[in-house]
Amino acid sequence: MRRFPVDGVVPITHAFVTRWHWRAFVIGGGSAFWLLAYGLFYWVSRLSLDSFSSVVLYLGYLFLLVILDFLVTGQSFGLRCSPAD
Repeated sequence: MRRFPVDGVVPITHAFVTRWHWRAFVIGGGSAFWLLAYGLFYWVSRLSLDSFSSVVLYLGYLFLLVILDFLVTGQSFGLRCSPAD
């Protein structure tokens, strides 16, 4: 029995089709990386935080904002790129 070459292509195509959700999510959440980079740059260049607790609070809130931004923009971009069923 002879097999068609399509049998080898189907798993590759399926893997690509199932991975696009994560790619869209990460691309949409890419603004969070810029927010993190700018927040760290601002902390180093402009802020003069005297106590350790101020630094912990600033970095803690920065990371919370970054995670929130990543989840919100990633989810909205992922939903925008979903195929219409």
